[in-house]
Amino acid sequence: MAPPPGHNIGVVPAEQPTTSAATRRLLELLDAHAESRAAALIAAREKLAITQMDARALEFIARHPGIRPSGLREHLHITSASVSTLTDRLVRRGLVRRDPDEEDRRATRLTALIDWSADPWSTLSALDSRLERAIAQADPADVDRAAALLETLLDAVDDGR
Repeated sequence: MAPPPGHNIGVVPAEQPTTSAATRRLLELLDAHAESRAAALIAAREKLAITQMDARALEFIARHPGIRPSGLREHLHITSASVSTLTDRLVRRGLVRRDPDEEDRRATRLTALIDWSADPWSTLSALDSRLERAIAQADPADVDRAAALLETLLDAVDDGR
């Protein structure tokens, strides 16, 4: 059967660009890093018997000591009520501490109480440390370009939300 009129066999339309080998390689490397990190995070979650959202929150709080609950809400893209419930759960488990905000006594600040060098977080911490050492050895201009590219990629992904 003949193709419909105007149909070009074997021609990729302009709106569907072919993926270069370099693009495929970059995507594969990003996937490999994400899988390694996810595996370490899953192992820690399972040992602590916490949810994925709890683990994401805990990791973010640990990276941003003294973060306000509103900052956590923005990062996780959840409601204020969900942040309160999640934070209550982490405080009860002894994984997070709430402190009064020195600038605004009505607000609170969150601090993680976990030791990243101890099990079960040590695998994730070691993975991050190896990555940081590799980045430190790279040319600063290359690091800046890579960071700019990753920001562009994350912006593209976030546009889909």
